[in-house]
Amino acid sequence: LQQAVVAGERIFELMDRSQQSYGADDSPLAGGRIDITDLSFAYRADKKVLQHISLSVPSRGFVALVGHTGSGKSTLANLLMGYYPVSEGEVRLDGRPISSLSHRTLRQGVAMVQQDPVVIADSVLANVTLGRNIEEDAVWRALETVQLADLVRGFPQGIHTRLGEQGNNLSVGQKQLLAMARVLVQAPQILILDEATANIDSGTEQAIQRALRAIREHTTL
Repeated sequence: LQQAVVAGERIFELMDRSQQSYGADDSPLAGGRIDITDLSFAYRADKKVLQHISLSVPSRGFVALVGHTGSGKSTLANLLMGYYPVSEGEVRLDGRPISSLSHRTLRQGVAMVQQDPVVIADSVLANVTLGRNIEEDAVWRALETVQLADLVRGFPQGIHTRLGEQGNNLSVGQKQLLAMARVLVQAPQILILDEATANIDSGTEQAIQRALRAIREHTTL
């Protein structure tokens, strides 16, 4: 019941979502340091999801946030992705206010893998590159790292095989691994995992851990 209530609240949150605007700072993130100071956030004026949060994560640092469903973990992740404007408090990435960063800087420098990643009705290649100019060999290396390469080789057109809407021809675990392959080719400075290992089998979790080890030295998690 609690999860259903939270899901309903998130629908209304999206309906009430402020139109986000981005800054002009187009220079890429270099270290991935995160500084959050006295951050509060509300989708509606009468209900704050986050209140006076302060947190610092050093470049290449690792932090795990633990809390019950609806406690604001996903909201904080969405703020770090730049999906919502910061109106109370401050969020800085590499010392720069997140509001000053361009859409391109945020999308290249910050990535998130969620519990139910988006899969588009397009080829495996398109789902990994998401329109970025990435060589096919790099995509295959990423698929090897997350242990999806053998599966993709077995598809009728291999990496050019079209996936179903929302990945309905993939298992939950396979969709998660596809999302991790995206991260590997993107090489972000900051990676956010929002319950990314929930509801998956041990083999899939091991493959995700392998992918994380591949980027751990140069990524803030």
